[in-house]
Amino acid sequence: MILRNTEGKSYELEREMTVGEFIKEIIEKDRERYLKYFRITLKAKLSGKNMVFYYQDGILKSQHTTGNRMDYENYMNYDIFESYGAKYISVDNIWDFEHDYEKTDCNINKVDKEHGKNTENKSNKEVCMEIIEEIKRKSEDKAKITKVQYPNGKEVTSGDLVECIRQIAWNMDKYNSQESSQDFEIDRLKLENKMLKSQIKWLEYKIDLLQKKKEDIENEEADMDKLFDLNNFKL
Repeated sequence: MILRNTEGKSYELEREMTVGEFIKEIIEKDRERYLKYFRITLKAKLSGKNMVFYYQDGILKSQHTTGNRMDYENYMNYDIFESYGAKYISVDNIWDFEHDYEKTDCNINKVDKEHGKNTENKSNKEVCMEIIEEIKRKSEDKAKITKVQYPNGKEVTSGDLVECIRQIAWNMDKYNSQESSQDFEIDRLKLENKMLKSQIKWLEYKIDLLQKKKEDIENEEADMDKLFDLNNFKL
């Protein structure tokens, strides 16, 4: 699962440790570890230093605090700072129950082959303004421009074309803005629905953990009762 808002209560280690030592000495010795998350910071000069640990289905997992992938097995010998965080996982920490980390997307910018310009992520208005500038440059040599006329015979000037394209750009931006707003709302509702489903699954998972913990405690108490049963000491 992917966790968020993992600040947690701050604690101090009694000595310097590596990631591997922290897992062995702190996490694995915590009797409540299956219900908690642990947060550490690596001393190494890395872009991603903050690591979060948690258990799922009895398996120790890790991630970066942003939710991106950060496998602790690749950092076992890295030194960590003495201050670390730990806290019981709550429903507000659940971002995604199905996946272990977010995939980092890399956007490769496309290049306009004709002009050698970056056209990725440009608005319609920006693209149209570039077209306008291109028209202005080409209209300077009027001898090479084919004349266009209105139905009444009046010549269409480059200024008329510029104004027309401006209006088209404005209309397109207005339409895309409305469409983008609707898409944003749909995406927001989809994300909320996904998070709610993940939180419900986690609550079911936590109930199972607590039930098993209760059964273990009851079994321990039953064993203790048998151990101190006076009937066992009769000759």
